[in-house]
Amino acid sequence: ILEKGLSSLKDGVDFSKWHVFFADERVVPLDHADSNYLACHDALFQHLPRFDVILLGMGPDGHTCSLFPGHVLLNESALWVASISDSPKPPPKRITLTYPVVNNAAAVRP
Repeated sequence: ILEKGLSSLKDGVDFSKWHVFFADERVVPLDHADSNYLACHDALFQHLPRFDVILLGMGPDGHTCSLFPGHVLLNESALWVASISDSPKPPPKRITLTYPVVNNAAAVRP
């Protein structure tokens, strides 16, 4: 349905004005055939522009976003956004952009 609806839109849709939220998702890998995310990615997300600029800070331990030195989340390569439940800095539960997203920005500024 999404793909059919999108195909009827005129070229030049300003996707930068869109915010997409999932009301539900199946507990499967994001690249699984049953994943709602995968269906949306293939029909929509892969066509979205990347971030123009990401402004970053750095913590005293060297972390940026909620990506902490030595944490397993540093190896995440499939997700754009990830949760962390064991942050070494309070609060322990956080949500963060992943390195692939940060590194894909047109410009990253400290």
